[in-house]
Amino acid sequence: DTNHMGKAVLKWLTQSINCYASEVIGLMIYLILLVHYSACGFICIHQFEQSQISWSVMHMESYGYLTADSSLGGDAEYTNYFKYLAGIYWAFTTISTVGYGDIVPYTEVEKMYAIGVMFGGVIMMSFVSGRFITLIANYFQARSRFQEMMQLAEVWLLRVTTDELGGGCHCCGYDCCLRRPLLC
Repeated sequence: DTNHMGKAVLKWLTQSINCYASEVIGLMIYLILLVHYSACGFICIHQFEQSQISWSVMHMESYGYLTADSSLGGDAEYTNYFKYLAGIYWAFTTISTVGYGDIVPYTEVEKMYAIGVMFGGVIMMSFVSGRFITLIANYFQARSRFQEMMQLAEVWLLRVTTDELGGGCHCCGYDCCLRRPLLC
């Protein structure tokens, strides 16, 4: 009977931990997807606008990928990998509201997109922060409840054991081995 109770408690504890871990992983996936799609959108704006002045062109110039002889199409060294990395960097700093300012939108469309990403980022970061705080509070509340249940189970087991032995501890017949008052 006590072995069955121990297995049930262990199963409950394992499910609780798995529930918290899956929730945290889910929130991280949402955040990663938001950053990815924001970066891809920022990159696509440059591709569709074909403007001579955009975040991508200015970023290429600041790193020396464009020279005075280069045109908009002359960015062979500035590969899609570097554009994506710069886009991810921009999206993460924008969404997290850090915004260092080294990659900035230049065109009207880029600015409107950046405003949308900022607004979405504030909402997402607020949601993620609130969810993490709730998870931590629920974890500690469940842990406290678990410890209370274990203490009550221990007291119950000691009572059952002492009752089977004639009302006291197996050493001397009194409650001296419990070293604390019984809760009931």
